[in-house]
Amino acid sequence: MSVRIGLVGAGAIAHAHAQSCCDLGLTFGVWARGHAADFARRWSIEEYETYESLLDACDIVLVAAPTPAHEELVLAALARGRDVI
Repeated sequence: MSVRIGLVGAGAIAHAHAQSCCDLGLTFGVWARGHAADFARRWSIEEYETYESLLDACDIVLVAAPTPAHEELVLAALARGRDVI
């Protein structure tokens, strides 16, 4: 079974995490509030339209969003039974 990573955020630090996912050969997709399309094209990955759809598609959530959003995102992921980085 392959682990699927849901990357949350598409800013500068998300690119470093995306590179790490690629280096490790991990499957990953991205969701960000309103600006993940360019990021998804850059990394040739799927962009999810909603956070809920990303949660449905992943095993682990990697939060790379701005710090003030972390609590909401982490709690939602944990409530759905996802591991969180």
